Amino acid sequence: MNENEEIRDELTPDNGGNAGPDFAEEMTKTEHEAALEAAFRKGLKAGTRRGALRGVLITAAAVIAGLLILLFTAANALNTQGILYVTASRTEEDPGPGVLDQATMEKLVTLSRYIDKYYLYDIDAEASREALAHALFESLDENYTRYYSAEEYEEYRQRNASAYHGIGITIQAAETGEIYIINTMHGSPAEEAGVLAGDRLMTINGTEVTGMETADIAAMVTDSELGDRITITVRREDTDETLTFDLTVSEVDYNYVSYTMEEDGVGYIYLSTFSAASAEQFTAALEDLRSQGLKGLVIDLRYNGGGSLDALVTIANSFLPEGEILRIDYTASGEEIFTSDGNNALDVPVAILVNGHTASASEALTGAAQDMGAAVIVGSQTFGKGIVQSFYLLDDGSAVKMTTAYYYTPSGVCIHGEGITPDIVVEMEPDETGDPQLVAAMASVRERME
Repeated sequence: MNENEEIRDELTPDNGGNAGPDFAEEMTKTEHEAALEAAFRKGLKAGTRRGALRGVLITAAAVIAGLLILLFTAANALNTQGILYVTASRTEEDPGPGVLDQATMEKLVTLSRYIDKYYLYDIDAEASREALAHALFESLDENYTRYYSAEEYEEYRQRNASAYHGIGITIQAAETGEIYIINTMHGSPAEEAGVLAGDRLMTINGTEVTGMETADIAAMVTDSELGDRITITVRREDTDETLTFDLTVSEVDYNYVSYTMEEDGVGYIYLSTFSAASAEQFTAALEDLRSQGLKGLVIDLRYNGGGSLDALVTIANSFLPEGEILRIDYTASGEEIFTSDGNNALDVPVAILVNGHTASASEALTGAAQDMGAAVIVGSQTFGKGIVQSFYLLDDGSAVKMTTAYYYTPSGVCIHGEGITPDIVVEMEPDETGDPQLVAAMASVRERME
């Protein structure tokens, strides 16, 4: 499969549905300590070899302190659905003890010594250290923030390559824990079998996936070998059917963009995510349509969960007029403004198609186009994700993805939890035949061509 994830990792929005995520609740130190202790006990149960644990928690505490101080090197851009993310390179002054104050550090060391002296069973020291780091970020109880071990981060990178082995679906987790398929890759086993965007993923090989992390769901497929059989069940809510598909794990190429040209010169581009590859594919598609005599354009961002900030800026500069695209207000470093130079501004009518799964970077592009008057927005209310995640890579190969900022459209609006209301609202009704949203978008463009 392939966040934001095919089943890729995130694929997606780590979150999904029709409303934005709750804001992270402030956690007390006691709650953090409880989470850390619980995760450490969990790590002990996973132990596989006997050995003294002296120093394990001392080392783990140092690792976590490093996380908090943010002594991280820049991370490579990743194709993460459902989030607007940036790569970060910053070394900050020590902000103080934070969650892990001296008393908590001393407590962890004391616990380590108790384990070393009294614990009966074998210990996997590395598993215990990783459990502590995971628990620190899990205790924040925020859907878009998480810690990746070095192994998990490498798997994440591999799942975001230009090709992978899987079944060719992109998933998105709703706030309720339900998992939705937001895209099927062209030519993939899922597409050829009839899996559709909008299907709710219920099980993989008999395992219920509701409530699971999208990265863990992705691994259920990507850990398989080429040629393995994967059985998924989905709920097709518009027809109230539960369907089962038997799929073969295959090599899947990432085709993030598809496009066509109508006889009257109206072009159509579907963009499934924001990544370096998709930005290149989008600009190439638009250039080809221009060479064919483009007279109007529909950009389809339905089921687009978002992705890279760099890709967003590149795509915006391929067709928007000169002006501000978005403003990001970082907690640590303040405000940053991104603009379009207008060198490639389209002088033909444009419509952008959106729905409840249009999230994050795709909402930022939609908001910019709407505020600039560069496009008519058609469809249904968007998802409502107005926050930004940053990746930080640690020296040992592990990584942290954290929510670090709100973003604002050119008019100064933060759409978090609200979404964007289209200029022309067209809802998709259950059992709807055809695509009335696309019909309305095409009509909007043609009316302005006259």
